[in-house]
Amino acid sequence: MKPTLAFIGAGRVASALAIRLHELHYVVTGVFSLRHDSAVRLAGQVGATAVETYPQADIVFLAVPDDVIAEVAAQLVLSDLQLTRAVVHLSGVHDLQALKMLHTVEIGSFHPLFPFREGTRLKGAEGMLVGIEASQEWLRKALVEMAGALGGNPVVLHEGKKALYHTAAVMASNYLVTLFDVSWRLMTETGVPPALAREALVTLMQGNLDNLREVSPEQALTGPIARGDTATVQKHLVALSGRLEETLYRELGRGTVGLAPGLTPDQRRDLLKLLEIKD
Repeated sequence: MKPTLAFIGAGRVASALAIRLHELHYVVTGVFSLRHDSAVRLAGQVGATAVETYPQADIVFLAVPDDVIAEVAAQLVLSDLQLTRAVVHLSGVHDLQALKMLHTVEIGSFHPLFPFREGTRLKGAEGMLVGIEASQEWLRKALVEMAGALGGNPVVLHEGKKALYHTAAVMASNYLVTLFDVSWRLMTETGVPPALAREALVTLMQGNLDNLREVSPEQALTGPIARGDTATVQKHLVALSGRLEETLYRELGRGTVGLAPGLTPDQRRDLLKLLEIKD
């Protein structure tokens, strides 16, 4: 039998999860938000009640900003949790310690590795990783089953590794967007129309992502560093000279030298010297 669910918070992640889990026949009993209109809107979409106080259910999800999880948990200590079996936060960086003051219920974390934005729907999110922690076996099983229902790949995270897990996710997700923005601005500066530059770069990036589904990073790597082409790298550095992007290029280039499998010792040495970080 599926556990009943409630949500504290009604933002992007809470909305996407609650709506999809409701579609998967999980019962959402209540939604609470400091912005009551948001709670009313989400509750109306999932057949729940928008409550004025913290809701109760078998599993209560804390869908609040990372820096207030402990504060909300401390408030829950003072609440009546007799009808609640577990409180689970949705943070990617905090571990169970953020809920350690909740002694009367089980505690857990549930982190779908997905780029949530306004209006995100999780239908079709097959293959996303879901990081899970749980203080009891029944809760771990319930969260693993929930992740599977969402189409995700549940992984029980090693203790003490949550921050490293989240760092990896941020570098792959957020910094990919940053790299796109840097590349897009550089390309439009050459006269390529912005819309065309966007399409070209997204196609290029998607091609690399598709390759990474099939082969190792070493095999997927292309470009001048993979070829040991110091002359081309030198031209890039001249083009970026004195710009903020130069340091980023050098940092990423040095990492790429370490990744490139076919370089000779001389090529590796020359590239690393060329890409030295300037003070």
